[in-house]
Amino acid sequence: MQKKQIHVFYKTLLVALTEKSFLRKAGLKKKTVLSLLQRERWLDGLEDILRGEVSCAAVLELCAEAMETLAGKTPQEGWLSYTYRFLIREIYPARKDISLEPLPRGAVFFYLAALRVFMEQERERLPFSRTRDFAFAEEQEVAESPYREEYGRFLECFRGQWIYELMRLGREVMPFDTLAHVAGVHHVAMHVGRQLAEAGVPVDLGFPVRRRGMISVNMDAGTVRSGGFLICIIIIRISGSAGTRWKTSGILPRTTPRGIWSWKT
Repeated sequence: MQKKQIHVFYKTLLVALTEKSFLRKAGLKKKTVLSLLQRERWLDGLEDILRGEVSCAAVLELCAEAMETLAGKTPQEGWLSYTYRFLIREIYPARKDISLEPLPRGAVFFYLAALRVFMEQERERLPFSRTRDFAFAEEQEVAESPYREEYGRFLECFRGQWIYELMRLGREVMPFDTLAHVAGVHHVAMHVGRQLAEAGVPVDLGFPVRRRGMISVNMDAGTVRSGGFLICIIIIRISGSAGTRWKTSGILPRTTPRGIWSWKT
């Protein structure tokens, strides 16, 4: 990556981490954040991270000093695991099985905001990956959907609760890859739905948000609405090595038991 591009990215990072709504949510002051984003140190660390797929651990290494300054210490379990469990408890505050060291929230939000900027740049830089990225319905694709507002609220929650960052962290913290499963099922549901729409079949791409928890972001089989009935997209490996030659079926969901699907099985 050219030096000019790195400098542009640093400015993007600076804007994101000093944005008023973020500072308010994180409980941080702009002056504090600016002092933590020492230009030369950050510029030196950016180039390696911006090659290939972004690593949560690599971004953490760049942010660790600032996080320790904000929190006063590093959690005993390490920031990567701590942040992952922090986000789960944020989403499910009633859970009693997650105990965290009482550290200032600003350190975690500082890291998450930086991580998001790296991942947004990654989407611009790398080809779309069906096991890493989400191609959500565009505004014009759900303009006529009765679930348009609900779909918009879902996208706000997805971003506001750091769901994508949680799944990317899970890839490096947990022994399984939830993101690959969820993104893969979502990709098939949207890909087939868009093909149906292009072929002239009346499809509501906003409907799955209501049917099965946010268009397969929390489901095993993708669904779309077509002409008053549901199409359940089932993926079956028919031959070849893992990840090759898959078959899709469009059938009524009531005839198909819910199951677990993976690109690898």
